[in-house]
Amino acid sequence: PRTIISAVEDCGFGCSLLYVGDGKEGGSEKRTTEAEEYWSLLLSALMYTVPIILINIAFTRADLFKDFIKTQVLDVKISTYIQWALATPVQFVVGRRFYIGAYKSLKHGSANMDVLVAMATNVAYFASVFTIFHCVTIGHNYGKTFFDTSSMLITVIFLGKDL
Repeated sequence: PRTIISAVEDCGFGCSLLYVGDGKEGGSEKRTTEAEEYWSLLLSALMYTVPIILINIAFTRADLFKDFIKTQVLDVKISTYIQWALATPVQFVVGRRFYIGAYKSLKHGSANMDVLVAMATNVAYFASVFTIFHCVTIGHNYGKTFFDTSSMLITVIFLGKDL
């Protein structure tokens, strides 16, 4: 059984022995812990993603914030720097489990949902980072960033896993 468990865990899945006959529902404590972990990750993702969405939708239309949001530092709007700072923890701390799962899956020569999520969010995140550096080095300010996309993808996936 231990070799089977280790092979399953190497593929990126969790596995443990189930002891029957002790009067408890098998694995209920582990499921509770996993549910609490997903809930915690979802709240963390929401804590950073909601301000990103507010910056994109509400703050750009509100007269109170319009001047601040459009202020530029090194030819990039300050709102873009704020979105970058908010998206980074979602991408690399909350989304860490996708990187681990993708690595384990690719190590065994297959691709799963973790690979798809990691690739999609990395493309959105690093294309935005490239756009910022391109705007700073070239001196133009008309680049489009996708920090909201990478954060929203991770948040929505964790919302689905929590439900």
